[in-house]
Amino acid sequence: MNCHNGKAEQPLGKVIATTGGYIARTNNRMIKESGLTLSFETSILIHWLSFNPGAAQHDLRHCMDRDKARIARVIDSLEKQGLVRREIDREDRRIKRIHLTEKGRKLDARLSTIRHRVQDIATREISPEEIRRCRQTLEKIINNLENENFRGGEPVQSPKEHTTDQEGIQ
Repeated sequence: MNCHNGKAEQPLGKVIATTGGYIARTNNRMIKESGLTLSFETSILIHWLSFNPGAAQHDLRHCMDRDKARIARVIDSLEKQGLVRREIDREDRRIKRIHLTEKGRKLDARLSTIRHRVQDIATREISPEEIRRCRQTLEKIINNLENENFRGGEPVQSPKEHTTDQEGIQ
């Protein structure tokens, strides 16, 4: 089903969000069909860790664009499943470094096959040059928005998001 009526150009944000949604749903479906019980979001985190071993937990928050509590819950779950381990940084004991275990690396290899299948489906009948240009353009958009939304290393919050309870938790 194509929801685009062809009469007007869709706003760029809607096109990007719709694309991301379809990619996530297709990944989730294929992950489930393969007998795994994890989300696409979790699979992305595992994949990211495979290229960034020993990443600080707070780095995951920024790279995954998720809040601190959500990342902590995902890492807790992965740790209980034996897919990651936390290590205290030797130089700064406040920093927790996250590493994939052997089981996590094997899972990432399985997930890689699914990611490639989804990418093949998504890019069917699209030339390598079109994909390259699209990726470059999207990376520029991401950089523009990161520069707009992150100042001093912390996300800039909208007035609506900036409510704090008595304990300082947002």
